[in-house]
Amino acid sequence: MSTDNAPYNSEQQRGDAATTSSQIILADVSIAAVVADKALDSIRDNAGQGSYADDHPWWIASDIASAAEAQGQRVVLLLASEDTSEWLGWALVRTLSVVDLSAGGYRSQCQFERLTLMPEIFRDLDSVYLLPAEHQLQREQREGLAAHRQGVTRRDLHPYALCLKPDFITAPTQQHPAQQHSG
Repeated sequence: MSTDNAPYNSEQQRGDAATTSSQIILADVSIAAVVADKALDSIRDNAGQGSYADDHPWWIASDIASAAEAQGQRVVLLLASEDTSEWLGWALVRTLSVVDLSAGGYRSQCQFERLTLMPEIFRDLDSVYLLPAEHQLQREQREGLAAHRQGVTRRDLHPYALCLKPDFITAPTQQHPAQQHSG
C-alpha cells in the first residue's frame, strides 16, 4: 500500500476488474514528533517506511491510535526536522505501543507506513494546529465562541504533540483484490 499523493497509473484509474478500491478513513487527531536528519536518512533507505522510538511513554497517543483503529480509522504521524524546525512529511501509523521496561523506564514504539513529503507551502510548523482542549471545544460549541486554534511550535514537539489532522492531508486509496462470486 502506498501513501504517496502521486497520480495513479492508468490501470488503477480505469478501475481494473481484478481490484476494487476503498477509501481509508483518517482520524481527526494526528501525532507529531521531531526526528534528526540522520534518522530521516534511515527512513529513506527503508523505502520511506520506518519506526519512531522514544523513552517517554506515549500513553495518550497510544490510546488515540487504539480508539481510531477500533472505529476503522487511521492516525497520521507528522514528522518535523530537529535540525530545521520544519515539517518533513507524514505517514500513516501502523502500530503504536508503550512497553514498560524492567529497568523502570518506558519505550514507546511507533511503526509507520511510507513517508509522504510535506508540500513546500505547509512546511512551517505553525501550518498545523495543536489539538484544542476538550473544554475549549465545548465552549465553542455550547457558548458560540469563535474557534481559536494555536499553531505548533518547536517546544510543543517534545516528546510529542497531539494535533488536528491537517486538511491538506487526504486519505490514500487502498487497493484490494476483487472478490470472486461463484454461482
